[in-house]
Amino acid sequence: MALNYTQIPHIYGLGVETIFLTLATIVFFFVFDYRLRKSKVEISDKGFLWFFLGIFFSALVGGRVWFTVETWEGISSLVSMFNIRAPGLVSWGMLIGGALFLLWYSLYTKGSKGIDWQVYYGKIGDAMAPAMALWIGIYRIGCHFWNDVPGTITKVPWALYHVDGSLRHPTAIYLSISGFLIFLILVWVFREKRFDMEIMLWFVFLYSVFRFFIEFFRDGLGRVWGLNLPQVVSLILLIIITLLIILCYKQWSDNDEKN
Repeated sequence: MALNYTQIPHIYGLGVETIFLTLATIVFFFVFDYRLRKSKVEISDKGFLWFFLGIFFSALVGGRVWFTVETWEGISSLVSMFNIRAPGLVSWGMLIGGALFLLWYSLYTKGSKGIDWQVYYGKIGDAMAPAMALWIGIYRIGCHFWNDVPGTITKVPWALYHVDGSLRHPTAIYLSISGFLIFLILVWVFREKRFDMEIMLWFVFLYSVFRFFIEFFRDGLGRVWGLNLPQVVSLILLIIITLLIILCYKQWSDNDEKN
């Protein structure tokens, strides 16, 4: 029996997407801080705070820019991009924005502390990956209530009656569940990592797989050859990440044999 979908754009005057974005960011902060300290990465409390603020705002800018490009309707879209009260963040854009900031920070750290930037990038990325998965799981709940990711029409038993009266896939819930599943996989399977950046690589791989297939149940985006933009990005990243995982495991195996 299908359930009725209830759109909740605001709670006590606050946008529901903003509420879940804030909640997800708070959880991200504490999980990332815990895993960073556990990995024994040398960073002061003040340094961590500045790093967190930098990656947070870089992710927001990346997500906002991607959303603007994805929903481009002319100059009005460019103006709305700077309206911080308006909803609209794309996770792939946020991940790319955060990754670029992490790359800059790692290169900066190399210059100031004489640390190998690849190692630093990998250690921070591994600490960040499970926190990002949780962030996705929590934030996408807000997307569901905001109706930010409408699903395609369906007759599956768990379909929801949409605001237009049609039965649709709860696509945002699928994305939320994928985030929580990825988190469980990362913290359970990779309790002891083999090399730096292993957990980060698997996060991108798993998220790309989930995102690619979930997007088939999403409505509202244009498609080329049956694929929308998030699927194309997911497919490209899957190819790149798969090659990187193979190369990293081969290098780890060769080093392990030498030792």
